[in-house]
Amino acid sequence: MALLLLVSGVLLVGEARAADAIDMHVDASRDVIYCDARLNQGVDRIAHALSEGTSITFDWEIEVAAARSYWFDKHIASVHIAHKVVPDLLSRSWQLTDLGSGISRRVFTLEQAVQFLIRLDRFPVLDRSLLKQEETYRMNITLTQQVGEMEAGWWATLWGSGDISSMQEFSLP
Repeated sequence: MALLLLVSGVLLVGEARAADAIDMHVDASRDVIYCDARLNQGVDRIAHALSEGTSITFDWEIEVAAARSYWFDKHIASVHIAHKVVPDLLSRSWQLTDLGSGISRRVFTLEQAVQFLIRLDRFPVLDRSLLKQEETYRMNITLTQQVGEMEAGWWATLWGSGDISSMQEFSLP
């Protein structure tokens, strides 16, 4: 019995840490639903890896669903954002690339490179006209990080992906 309580306590602490890993805010007050998100944990490790010359890719997956009490949530929309930073140690610069659009730019401060990866500022998710006034919705963000250029092997699926996620409920004002 004590072992069961210990295991459940460890799982709850892990769940609480994962929920605090991403700060998230949904703005449903305009014609477009916007999302702000920021990674809180591991930022120093990301900065260190970039300063040492390791490329990093962040895949943000945003999903919106209508909340249901007695059935699976009804899927409304999903958006995928992929950002990649490639360091150039010779010029002490970082190439920032939005992999969805292919748009890239070069920056010369590590802070700009880190912020490009760990933040989504006023990101437009979906048109408000797709939602109903009286319903409750859930926005879920899942973040997958890839450090370096190598793909994870088949053995990574045995332990899970290590994704970080956060969820927030909202309704139209």
